[in-house]
Amino acid sequence: MYEPKGHGRDRALDQVVFTEAPPPAHLAHLVHRYLELRTRETLAEDNLFHALPDACVYAVFDQSNPVITGVTGLRAAGQELNLGRSFHFVNIRFLPGIWDQAKSAVSQGIIDAPYAGDLPLRAVNQRLIGRPFEAQQTILTEFVESLVTEGILRPNPVTARIFAALDDIVSVGDMAQVAGLSPRQLQRVLKRSTGFAPHDFLKVLRVQQSLLGTPSLAYSDQAHFIRSFREATGYTPGRHGRKFDVCNLQYRAPVPRYPDCSNNKEVAMTKMNAIGWFDIMVSDLERATAFYQTVLDCTLEAMGDPTGESQMMAFPADMSAYGAGGALSKMEGFEPGPGGTCVYFNAEDCGTCEARVEAAGGQVVRPKFSIGEFGFVSLCQDSEGNIFGISSMQ
Repeated sequence: MYEPKGHGRDRALDQVVFTEAPPPAHLAHLVHRYLELRTRETLAEDNLFHALPDACVYAVFDQSNPVITGVTGLRAAGQELNLGRSFHFVNIRFLPGIWDQAKSAVSQGIIDAPYAGDLPLRAVNQRLIGRPFEAQQTILTEFVESLVTEGILRPNPVTARIFAALDDIVSVGDMAQVAGLSPRQLQRVLKRSTGFAPHDFLKVLRVQQSLLGTPSLAYSDQAHFIRSFREATGYTPGRHGRKFDVCNLQYRAPVPRYPDCSNNKEVAMTKMNAIGWFDIMVSDLERATAFYQTVLDCTLEAMGDPTGESQMMAFPADMSAYGAGGALSKMEGFEPGPGGTCVYFNAEDCGTCEARVEAAGGQVVRPKFSIGEFGFVSLCQDSEGNIFGISSMQ
């Protein structure tokens, strides 16, 4: 299901409060959350609120002025909205595609002018002002129910099918197939109901999935994820995670898709990775196993070799998952040593693993260093003399 994150509150601003509350169950297919955004006290400077890429529609009620209200949407790229030094807003976040824009227009961006439309937004705001957020939710629910009665809000079966199959959608073609439409039909339906072309709608879904720490098959690798995230938000994942309190952003490799020849369906990945397995050559298998188990904090398991030519200890791996598995391998005629292929291991923090290297019998060749938007790397030498790397986003 689609679980959008519409905000990015600056971690440094404790004076700004953001509160979310779920709607009643009978409105959960239309409303995602009721929201309150306010300052505890006047800020030292204007607050630039980072609005994340989002396909939702918002009803906005300014609690400092009953006539400042409206219905707005965001874009496929992040926006910074200047809210000033003191503010108090109560909002309704509607799920994408359920607001009938033909019956009631939706603006774009910040709401900072008196409402001049036909909806009773001013009257609703007048009732909201001065009440605690918990009590305001009853008023918001009554307003939403009135919009349903008037036909301005109604379920959207196309977006509902898309949200139910998010994990299986890689391309616009996948989206059309899930929705039961041709690509041209999908173009018309999404543009009319959400204001987004299918490509932009998919881009929003990708970013929102990553904000939840959910893998997206639409990202082919970590570099693709970082580039796409920066284009959509203006920040790399690392910088965004340090500045805003949305979540701990990291690329997580998805389950791949492979052809299922039995029914001519693609069940997981559209491209085959260049690397399918790796062997790290060792002289002393027991010593090397102890080294990597200590440094990577994992357990290696004995692995048989059908040829009988080598002894192997395999790293933890799921052979059905994205990426490559591998093992330590002791084989006649193959010697370990520096200067050849370098294997990079993924870690939460390469510095944590690096700190275990020397005590485990290895050496740190180059301590943790930045590789820009792609994170950090440590280069080390194992107990057998092999050079290996440890990579992380923090």
